[in-house]
Amino acid sequence: ASCTVSGSTAIKGDAACAVNAFQDGCKDAALKIDGDVVKVPAEGKVSVADSIKKYLDKNGIALEPKSVTDAYGNALTNRDGQIIYRTIIITSTGVPVTDANGNAIYSELAKDDSGKTLLTKTTKKSASAPVLIFNVLSSDDKLILGPDGKPLSTKPALTSDGFAQVDRDGNAILLSPVLNSKGQPIIGVDGNPLYTKLMVTSDEEPLLDANGKGVIAKPLLNGNDKPITASNGAILYAPPMYDPNGKPIVDAKGNPVLAKPVLDANNKVKLGADGLPQVSQPLLSASGSVILQAGKQIAVGAAGTAPINSAGEVIGKATNALLSYGFGGTIVDEKTRNLVTPDGRPLILSATGTPLFTNGTPITDKKGAPIQIGKSGTVLDSTGKAILGADGKALIIGSTQSAGAVKIGTLTLLGPNNKPVLLGLNGALFDSSANALVSAAGKPLFLDPKAKKVVDAAGKAVAVDKKGKIAAKSQPLKVETSSITS
Repeated sequence: ASCTVSGSTAIKGDAACAVNAFQDGCKDAALKIDGDVVKVPAEGKVSVADSIKKYLDKNGIALEPKSVTDAYGNALTNRDGQIIYRTIIITSTGVPVTDANGNAIYSELAKDDSGKTLLTKTTKKSASAPVLIFNVLSSDDKLILGPDGKPLSTKPALTSDGFAQVDRDGNAILLSPVLNSKGQPIIGVDGNPLYTKLMVTSDEEPLLDANGKGVIAKPLLNGNDKPITASNGAILYAPPMYDPNGKPIVDAKGNPVLAKPVLDANNKVKLGADGLPQVSQPLLSASGSVILQAGKQIAVGAAGTAPINSAGEVIGKATNALLSYGFGGTIVDEKTRNLVTPDGRPLILSATGTPLFTNGTPITDKKGAPIQIGKSGTVLDSTGKAILGADGKALIIGSTQSAGAVKIGTLTLLGPNNKPVLLGLNGALFDSSANALVSAAGKPLFLDPKAKKVVDAAGKAVAVDKKGKIAAKSQPLKVETSSITS
């Protein structure tokens, strides 16, 4: 195997194929499902004309951009009030693409099935605007035809009410048709070409990466260039892998490295409780390195997928709003806001729903067993009992900010650094630098909100002086990392 993967830092090595298994250059380490090699489809490419350069038609006359007009001949404008111009489609060598009659091909307005012009979704930053779509080309710069014999184009990702999703700049997020190994469009069971997919939350908010672009997933293919499906017929889509900051991991050619499908004991695609195939990626540090535990990678859910708990349930909030994986195993709410634990850390869940510290260690209860998350977001110990917060009420995930300092009555608890301590998702105490508070014997300390005491794992009270300072030591998290090479 030979492939190179890079994120925030360069990551190299033959064993990178353990992560990059179905990418180019990794064929001898290829991922297989039912003994069949998993492949990543190509996409139809789009090349548009430079707005400054002049292009000539078949008669040697300069081609001019064409304004977009309504039914009355009035020029349409974008959100900034600027006239929208249709763009010339060009080949990779900069030559205008032409139809069968030799006429230059321009981008077109996106329309719905009734012929109505599609508009972008209104945001706080922008008003609705018409959407331009572009014909896509094959690797040899030819127009790609669909089953109806017409050239294929990109299409906007739509909301359920028919508006085009937009990126951070307010531009329509476009999807591309996917191609098989012969450069032909892949046709779905409905007889239509198969396209890439935008990952969205339960409120249809698009997941946007560090560059402000939509997170786009591709359908994975089997050896016969057919989409891989789960037992219920759902197509297996894989989004790119990301570091915690939302930066995509790319291979040596700059192509996104896709997340992996999760397989069951029978080497079949595993379905989540939401009825969609599960996909995962390794837990990564902000520098793009793989975080290890005992030398092994930790799988977290892929960007835009639904978190599933240990009981196989889709995890949501008390309000019944469903959650999604953000970047690098972090969790976002229905508005794509990052969720945090009471001590202000990002909420990170493994691919099986186990809450993790940022170093990949499972967050454990007083018995040293991993805590759990109920389907409505309640934090549970290993026996299924609710873990209580400082107010004596059950802890529930869903907050986007820290719970702040911990108090017993009116007394603010202080750590060894004389700064207020914070409460972890497991009810344990941490100093202001997110280091665990431990006893002299190195055992984690917890808050007992009912008894209004600080206790060790055995329930033994720990001394707190009149100023609120706890008799404890700070223990930093140990981080074990590696480049994507194992």
